Amino acid sequence: MEERQVTSKPVTTSGAIERVKEREVVAVFPENGIPRRKLLTGKVTFAGFTKEGLADFRVIPEEGKKVIVPENKKYLAVDGFWWRGDRAKWFKIPDHAEAWVVSGSGEKPARFDSSVTRENFSVFWKTLPGLGWASSLRGGVSEPGFYPNVGPSRIGVAWPF
Repeated sequence: MEERQVTSKPVTTSGAIERVKEREVVAVFPENGIPRRKLLTGKVTFAGFTKEGLADFRVIPEEGKKVIVPENKKYLAVDGFWWRGDRAKWFKIPDHAEAWVVSGSGEKPARFDSSVTRENFSVFWKTLPGLGWASSLRGGVSEPGFYPNVGPSRIGVAWPF
């Protein structure tokens, strides 16, 4: 997978023009070998967890079938995450959304659209307004949340615990 920055605000540094990163563009290589670029991808940030607490989660990357044991940091280009406490549901983060998974001393985001609380953590999220329809047209889910791993919300990654 190749990552590239899409930019909008020029900053001059040593005569070169650099731009401030706003969104990641991810090249996805489908089976036919022709690159396809996505302008928007889901994002998730984990904050305030102990190492033991993080072991209860697995991040599902946008491009792969292998999950990632998270750290307290931001992950770009994700489909969502699994939580050990719910074998039937995973948390979907649509391409037009960003989520924060917060526990303990973790700080919730200053601005968010909605949230859900589970045993020892909360998930906050925000979406780019007006873009949920694109996911709906493709038959997917348009809002972040815990969804069953069946039908339109089925993910190609099984419960990893």
